[in-house]
Amino acid sequence: MSDVHNALHTWLARAYGLRLERVIGSFHVSDEVLSRPASDNPLSWWLQFGNEALAEIKCCPNGMDLCLGEKEPLPFDMAEHGQVIIVDLGATEPWASSPLKNTS
Repeated sequence: MSDVHNALHTWLARAYGLRLERVIGSFHVSDEVLSRPASDNPLSWWLQFGNEALAEIKCCPNGMDLCLGEKEPLPFDMAEHGQVIIVDLGATEPWASSPLKNTS
């Protein structure tokens, strides 16, 4: 099993049974439409279960696997190519009604 899979499995094992506390997404927006994401699909998600650290989940460079990261969610400007914005998804569906938020 690769290091990527080991890190993801370890994180999931620690999160198992914990309450989902936060869900954050990063989205690309164009300069013309700064008020809403250009897509409903986030570039990456950050999830926090219980008191565990916020963890970033995104697609690996190989385009096949999921990667786990620990960097903080930060917006950034890509000049004429738009911006990446950070959105709290905790109050949006499907996260708002997730049974993971009701775990004791």
